[in-house]
Amino acid sequence: MFLAVLGAIGLVVGLLATHPPELRRFRPFQMILFPVLLCSLFSACTNWGPGIGDKALAVVLFIASCAGLRLAFAPGAAWLYEARSRNTLLRLDARPIDEDIHIEPVRNLIHEEKFEAACTRLEGLVRSYRADFPALLLLAQLSNQLKKRQQAEQCLLLMLRIAPTDEDQLTALRLYHELAAG
Repeated sequence: MFLAVLGAIGLVVGLLATHPPELRRFRPFQMILFPVLLCSLFSACTNWGPGIGDKALAVVLFIASCAGLRLAFAPGAAWLYEARSRNTLLRLDARPIDEDIHIEPVRNLIHEEKFEAACTRLEGLVRSYRADFPALLLLAQLSNQLKKRQQAEQCLLLMLRIAPTDEDQLTALRLYHELAAG
């Protein structure tokens, strides 16, 4: 009875561990693996099951089950780490920022010396549209001026990756070193 409950819990854990679309290819494997690992972990901890009378065998089963659980959770952990570290400033699926429609009002705010409003508006544009190099450069400069160093650093690192020319990459690198030194 208890092993059936552990098996059901293992199925649910396997289903939840493969919930993101990128991890669905692991679903059949994990929905078999988790119940087996949970049942073997239970058998090792309670010293219950056929032929588990020896303590050494229970220890080996426990270690193998723990290692198996770590390996089973590894794809999900790697996906979660990658998802959290993905840069949210670069949205490849969105429409590009238009210079005349979107950036011009931001530049007008800068000329009026409303830097906080300009930065807020540009941040919203970057989240809603696909940011290009000039928009990220402007956001990095505004963020640096407003002492938002982490955002400025994030923009500059992204600019280094998407720079269309070597000259643009050198500009981003120069600004990054100024930010790091200052």
